[in-house]
Order: sequence, then structure tokens, then C-alpha cells
Amino acid sequence: MLAILKQEDFNTMNNVDLGTACFKPLIQVYKRAQTEEQNFATDIYPHWSSGQRALFIFWTYYSHVKKSEADCYYWSALYMAQSERWSGLFRGLQFFEDRDTLPLIEEMDALLKKRNHPRSMSDFNVSYDDINNDPLLHEQISVWYAKLLVALPITIALISDYIRLHPDQFTELVESY
Repeated sequence: MLAILKQEDFNTMNNVDLGTACFKPLIQVYKRAQTEEQNFATDIYPHWSSGQRALFIFWTYYSHVKKSEADCYYWSALYMAQSERWSGLFRGLQFFEDRDTLPLIEEMDALLKKRNHPRSMSDFNVSYDDINNDPLLHEQISVWYAKLLVALPITIALISDYIRLHPDQFTELVESY
């Protein structure tokens, strides 16, 4: 489940493209596990390198929350309701020694807890429309989301630097396809 990349491409890819390329084989394994009814959390994920696990949990979150304020709110609440994912996001950002997005995730955690958001899937009742129906929540999420959009490129650069320093964890570099 390594990304197969030409050495030249690896050397010249921008940060988002590199992260996306290294995430792609991981998400494919995840999706295959779901369709084949494998237990991804116990049978696959633990066998990945620490870097792959950190990349996977961050990039799945990032892929959703970057789209809009409503996506950001919904997916943050959904992750919080799945304690392993939520704590995994914290661990992943700590793994990369992130100092930009992690404090914002901690802020979101506090905001969601203050608003008594569900902490399990059994009572999950969050909707994308919640921020449209609650002006205070919308204002809080808007301010937070604006800060997140500034932090994410810094975090992605940090992750890409890690990938470039540890290519064997993420890639198989080839001269040509």
C-alpha cells in the first residue's frame, strides 16, 4: 500500500499533491476492506507505519472539512462521536509535531463539548443544517473555519516534509512507470 511514484515527480510535487498521492493507496485499502467486510481497525490499520496511520487519519479529516463550514462542523462532530477517530486525529497531528492545526482541533473539541455534542454514534443527531439554524453556532464555526483554512497549508507542508524525509514509509520510488 505504498504510492508508486517516479523519483522526479516525488521531488517536484507540491505539498497537497504529495500528500494526496501518498494517501491514495491507503484510502483504497480502507475502501476495499469495507466492501470485503474486513475489520479495518483491527486487521489493517495497526499494521501500517506510524506515519501512514497519522497521514490516513489527518487526510480523511482534511478531505472532508476543507469543503465548507457545514462540512467542517458536521465531520468534526462525526469524528468526535467516534472516539477512536477523534483521538486518532489528535495523535496523528502530535506525531507530525503540528503546532498549527492541532490547537484548532483542541478548540473545536472544547466548542463541541460545551454544546453537548454526541460522543458516540448511538446518539448522533448532527446535521449539516445545524449551523444554518443556529446563528451563534454558525458564527463560532465561521471564525474557527477561517483560522483552520490558514493553518491547514502549514500542516500539510509539515506532513509533506515528513514524507520527503521518510519516503520509504509512504512510497516506492521508481525511475519510470
